[in-house]
Amino acid sequence: MIKKLQRKFILITVTILFVVFTAVVIVMNSVNYVSMIGNLSHKIDMVLEDNGRPQNHGEAPFSARYFKVIIENDNASVDLRQVATVSEEDALLAYQTVRKDKGFYNSYYYKKIVQTNKIIYVFMESSMERQSFNTFMLISILVSLGGLILISSLVIIFSKIVTKPILDSYQAKKEFVTNINHEIKTPIAIIKATNEVIEMENGPSEWTRMIDKETV
Repeated sequence: MIKKLQRKFILITVTILFVVFTAVVIVMNSVNYVSMIGNLSHKIDMVLEDNGRPQNHGEAPFSARYFKVIIENDNASVDLRQVATVSEEDALLAYQTVRKDKGFYNSYYYKKIVQTNKIIYVFMESSMERQSFNTFMLISILVSLGGLILISSLVIIFSKIVTKPILDSYQAKKEFVTNINHEIKTPIAIIKATNEVIEMENGPSEWTRMIDKETV
C-alpha cells in the first residue's frame, strides 16, 4: 500500500513538473524567436530607409551583409554591393525559390517589400542571429532538464514524508472501521442468542422471525 501510494504520488508530480518545464521552454524560445525575427526585419527596414547604405548602429559588418533582388516592369535585377560571396545567379535562384513574403532561405532571412512601381526582396545574413537562437534554445533545454531531474530526485527522496499524513489517515480510518465492526457484532450476537432462547421457550413468532432475519 505504501509503495503503491508513493509511486502514484511520484508519477503525478513528475508529470506535472515535465508539463510545466516544457511549457516554460516553449514560451521562452517562442519569445526569443519572435524577437530574432523582429530584429532581422528591423535591420532590413533600416537598410531600405537609408536607400541601401548600411547605417552605423554599432552592428558588426558581418551582420550587415545582404543582397537585394528588385522586380521592376517584370524585369529582375540584383544588388550585390553589400555581399561578396553571392553571385547574380545565386541571387536570382534565391528569389525564384522563395514562395512567401518573408522567411528563411539558407543562411539568409528575406523580406518582400512592395513599393509604388517595384517589388524588392531583401536577403539579410542571419547566421549570427540563428546561432544565438540555437544556443539559447539548447541552454534552456539543458537547464530545464537539469531542473526537472533535480526536483524529481527531491520528490522521490521526500515522497515518504509527503505521503505519511495520508497513510496515517488511511490507517486510522481502517482501525476505526475494524473497531466499529467489532463493537457492533458483540451486541448483535447477544440479541441473536437471546432471540433463539425465546424461540426455544415460547416457539417462533412474527417478531422473533423478524429479529432473526435482521441479525443474520
